[in-house]
Amino acid sequence: MVKVAVISDIHGNYIALEEMLKDAKESGATKYIFTGDLINEFPFGNKVINQIKELQNDYDVYVVKGNREQYLIEYDEYKYTWENVQFKNTVFMRKELTDDNFEFIKNLPFVLSIKIEDLTFKLFHGSIYSLSEFIHNYDEDLMEKIANETEEKVLLFGHSHQRIWTKEAYELNYLAEFVDLRPLTTTEKEYGLGRNCSLFDTVRHWAYSAIREHRGKTWEQWLNSVLLPKFGIS
Repeated sequence: MVKVAVISDIHGNYIALEEMLKDAKESGATKYIFTGDLINEFPFGNKVINQIKELQNDYDVYVVKGNREQYLIEYDEYKYTWENVQFKNTVFMRKELTDDNFEFIKNLPFVLSIKIEDLTFKLFHGSIYSLSEFIHNYDEDLMEKIANETEEKVLLFGHSHQRIWTKEAYELNYLAEFVDLRPLTTTEKEYGLGRNCSLFDTVRHWAYSAIREHRGKTWEQWLNSVLLPKFGIS
């Protein structure tokens, strides 16, 4: 059975990407799918793209562009202005990206159709109509419309940062093929499995507003401010 890692909306978070790829490789993934917004939030755009390029040397890697990549492409061409913090990220990232990495995102497809074994996939970021269109987990009419206009059996996309599942329930026997059913270790029973996820989720909500208070300050000052609540929650 082929194992496929599906990753979306990295937004330049190179540290998180490293951990995800480490976990995917340890799990035996041999194919990697990235559904857009690789960069343009955290300041590590070049590292993220270089990591994906390196991955292409050893694995099958499929990548589509997101709206954040499109922001960079349009800014490079039109030099527009936009009174929004996302625009400031775009200006910064365009200056930071190497020419090779900018060409990499320019050449990414908007929509990509692939086949893995006997299953066909359509990859995109927002929707098959727009990079910026959201498909939420309650948009059943939109999902049905896209499904009816698509020949592929599976749709893989990002942008909304929400989990979206099929309407049909999975059989337990089918799920068992993908779930680690080994007994929990003593440590796992004592501390649980979701601590890191809870920690990240709590701190990220704090960081969205706290970053505004650190404009004009150094990276070290921001890092120290992040670590304080992190250790407190941990």
